[in-house]
Amino acid sequence: MASGDAAFSVVISIEQLKRLDRAKNLAGESSRSAFVRDALESHIARRKAKPNLSGPGLDKGVGTYVKKIGITLSSSNNLEFLDEIVDSENTSRSRFVREFIDSFVD
Repeated sequence: MASGDAAFSVVISIEQLKRLDRAKNLAGESSRSAFVRDALESHIARRKAKPNLSGPGLDKGVGTYVKKIGITLSSSNNLEFLDEIVDSENTSRSRFVREFIDSFVD
């Protein structure tokens, strides 16, 4: 698999970025992408409860200022499975991942 096969970007708020960095540092992880990838793939593998999506409006992760982070899953199969979840929730990758991040970082 080429590394780009499972890559996508997510736009998050500055506040969410700060919480993500704090959680990443507490976990001893060196990169945001690896931290989110590990948590997201663990979530996908367990098929735990999905994030509580807040309807058609803006989700909690979108603030006044935004920052784009890159996410690379370990396989295109995981990306396809994420897309199946996203389709079943009638949402987008970015929104799902933003709300997923909110579910595990304080």
